[in-house]
Amino acid sequence: EAPLALFPKDASENRLCLSKWLLKVLREQSRAEGKKPNVPKLWTLDCIEKEILPQMPALARGGRSVGLTERGDTLLVQLDYGDAQIHAFKDLAGKGLLNPKLRKRHIAGSELSAGSPSQRSTQTTPRSVAEQWHALGLIDTDGLPTRRGVLFSFFNHGEGLAVAAALEEPNYSIDEILYDLANIRAGHRFHALALAGRPLAALCQERYGLRTLSGYLRRGLPEDYGDGASEILYNIEHQSSRAEAYLDEDLSRGDIERARVEWRSLIAHVATAPDYDWDRWLELKQACQVYLQKHASGLPFENLPPLTRQQRKR
Repeated sequence: EAPLALFPKDASENRLCLSKWLLKVLREQSRAEGKKPNVPKLWTLDCIEKEILPQMPALARGGRSVGLTERGDTLLVQLDYGDAQIHAFKDLAGKGLLNPKLRKRHIAGSELSAGSPSQRSTQTTPRSVAEQWHALGLIDTDGLPTRRGVLFSFFNHGEGLAVAAALEEPNYSIDEILYDLANIRAGHRFHALALAGRPLAALCQERYGLRTLSGYLRRGLPEDYGDGASEILYNIEHQSSRAEAYLDEDLSRGDIERARVEWRSLIAHVATAPDYDWDRWLELKQACQVYLQKHASGLPFENLPPLTRQQRKR
């Protein structure tokens, strides 16, 4: 129940005084619609029933009016929230969780907490580009490019940072890295479908912490990174599941196709990138080249019919 209005104390008055919360919400609604918030305080019962009660779902966050009642000198509305929609966290089973318990975890290699004196001092001191490069391990103390820095130069934005982090882990197989490249450009729409998360995200945050650098990293990951895409594309490619199994209100077929195109584009980028004297990098290049040869797809306009005689005359 929610209070709507107060009955008049004067018997000659037939209008009720709206409750403060209702009057405030009606005025905010008028402002949002570009109208002047000249909502009267006094309303007849007939106007309340005809004009306010139908708007209750919008005024009371989804509550639908199912009746009126009186208590003392107050008119109350009875609300039904059975059809109301609220924001919730979605779990792996697709069920909504309302205000679930949240946990905090420390990521190895992350920067100091914001409350520490050393962190406060570093936040107030802007870093130069060279200092940022050194902090990310792209150059050494002499300003010379490191192995990570050379690989970084082969890519755009923060993609090279993720590839270097993956290759630096000797136990991360090249075959896994090949498919996990799909996450680098996948975007946020795949997050809800990620199961345990791939090693690539953990390795990036372990090496780069939770740094955010515009155009390169967001919380230690490439800005367009999206966990879950590699698992979906792997399952579809190996026919263990179909794309329809992953579609929901957040993820469409177009999102999956876009991730597939971006993944193949990144594979082609690695396959044609410069050589570098590092066995892990050369193995990844070789794996990408083999994949493209094995999954060669023709151009969409290769098999068009021949031109007609009239078209050839033009």
